[in-house]
Amino acid sequence: MQCGMNQGVIKPPTHLYQPFLRDGKILPLSGSHAANSRLASFDDWWSGNDVVVVRGKELSGWAAWATDHDTLPKAVCGPGVSAARLVAQIFPGEPNPWKS
Repeated sequence: MQCGMNQGVIKPPTHLYQPFLRDGKILPLSGSHAANSRLASFDDWWSGNDVVVVRGKELSGWAAWATDHDTLPKAVCGPGVSAARLVAQIFPGEPNPWKS
């Protein structure tokens, strides 16, 4: 989601306060009680928006594509975006979810 917002293909939620989001950036979603609250709010947002279509595919489809291809989709994120860098920003200290 973060790279899609950075590229302008996913619009950040603006109509309601979202604890996981500040100034268009997803806040860290792990590591503290506050982060657990942000993760819960992100999960709630995702559950209501994973069917949003971005460049012909639902967000949930892009998530599956990223997992299957072990990379971020250029159609959503643009060229040269590092999955590891985004994961480190959003889930500090956690392993890359696309690497097993």
